[in-house]
Amino acid sequence: MAVELARAGRRRGETSLLVDADEVVPSLAQRLGLPPIPNIRTAIDALFHGAGRLYDALLPVAAGGFELLAGLANPADWPQVRPQEAAEVVGELRGLRDHVIVNVSAHTEDLARHGGADRYGVTREVLGGADSVVGVGVATPVGVARLVSWIADVVLLAPGRPVHLVVNKAPASRFVRGEVEAEILRNFAPASLTVVPLDPAVEKAAWRGELVAPGPFTRAVEGLADVALAPAARGGAAPGQRMEPRAPLRRRKGPA
Repeated sequence: MAVELARAGRRRGETSLLVDADEVVPSLAQRLGLPPIPNIRTAIDALFHGAGRLYDALLPVAAGGFELLAGLANPADWPQVRPQEAAEVVGELRGLRDHVIVNVSAHTEDLARHGGADRYGVTREVLGGADSVVGVGVATPVGVARLVSWIADVVLLAPGRPVHLVVNKAPASRFVRGEVEAEILRNFAPASLTVVPLDPAVEKAAWRGELVAPGPFTRAVEGLADVALAPAARGGAAPGQRMEPRAPLRRRKGPA
């Protein structure tokens, strides 16, 4: 989803940069057939220690017209990254490109509060500095429940930020889609809700290390880009407040 969103930003005639800050499953370099180095550690060294130029840490994705700052290939290495330094890198990159899209883990727990390592500190720090947030869940009962639970954490970490929600791999059944949407809206009123259909082209592209061919998936993400990448006014409910559904709900373009 993050890859296609970066690509959609470029198709809008704007510059896009994708950052892999997933502390659990950092895989965007592999997904795009790119080397694991340079990566975010390289960028931190450039920014804080003068070891090269920040720009040199970016990997071009020629087919998509955007760039990637790769994550650390080994999840065990992430605790060595200071969350504040990662956030500073992202902040610096925002001055270089129109859109900086940061892919993070779904885990937001503050383990340091309980005496553990700050395992998901980068995720929390990045969310706290985001202009807007896009949450992606799978169109299953468990997937929706996890998405709703994640939202409760995000409104505390990024208060007042627009939260765009995506239901991925949705079945063709309008009834099922309606049930999924209704369950989400019973708990939260997002800035937009995008339903992305199951598209075999996504898995095919992943196996080949390519970008997804034009089709239902790419059209849905184009609709998401129209709202998520547009200049957004800050606003929303107070941290921890339940937000009631409001109308009209901005959805993606194209058939449901």
